Amino acid sequence: MSLFKRPVNLEFPHVYFTFTAKDKGSDETTEYRIQDIPENRFEEAVDMMVNVFLPDEPISDKVLNNPESVKTIRVIWMKALQQRVSLGCFRNDGSDELVGMNVLQVVTIDDPEDDTIDDENVLQIFGLMEYTTKLADIYNKYNVDRYLSAIGLVVDRSYRGCGLAKHLLHARIPLMQYIGLSVTVTSFTGVGSQTAAKNAGYEELYVKSYDELAEISPKFYFTNNRSTIYKVMGLKIPSNKNTQK
Repeated sequence: MSLFKRPVNLEFPHVYFTFTAKDKGSDETTEYRIQDIPENRFEEAVDMMVNVFLPDEPISDKVLNNPESVKTIRVIWMKALQQRVSLGCFRNDGSDELVGMNVLQVVTIDDPEDDTIDDENVLQIFGLMEYTTKLADIYNKYNVDRYLSAIGLVVDRSYRGCGLAKHLLHARIPLMQYIGLSVTVTSFTGVGSQTAAKNAGYEELYVKSYDELAEISPKFYFTNNRSTIYKVMGLKIPSNKNTQK
């Protein structure tokens, strides 16, 4: 459980920027906006994570194939959304269609350990993330006591190839400036998100192949896409007066 609370004086939902990019299925362009995901879209957002993110996620096969595990991870995503720092990419043409999103949460050095998750399939995923993030030594490397983390980046399949993932990753910068943070770190599990992060300026902090991870511990063995690389990547922005040390 995170100790972070979004400052009550900050607008929510807040729009961080709009941009023009390729529209789905054509060479035409359209306008999109990136903003906080509002509370009345939380259920829709979790549905997108289950129906679009999970089937494509390299380390989620055991969760996807177990209804109880899906229920557990739905609760985790909903708790993260309730921090009110997750980003959604919406069509800005009046339709308000949610076409991509990044489930984000702020973690702090003093957060108590979460012992409420008892699903082994879910624990396998978050155990890997916790292990690799500790090895990346975020707090010492960046000299911070909190940072913006993520537990899922997804773009609707019909909008892939429009460059939306890079914009979602870049949007963490104005988000951090708005809520008073200077560092974001994420475990990127697939080539697509890793490429988008690199293009958005993120640096590699920890890199292993899935075969190497399986050699470290059988708990880190995943049947999906084991030939790819797992990366922890981070980005630090200049501090502002509201940003933590």
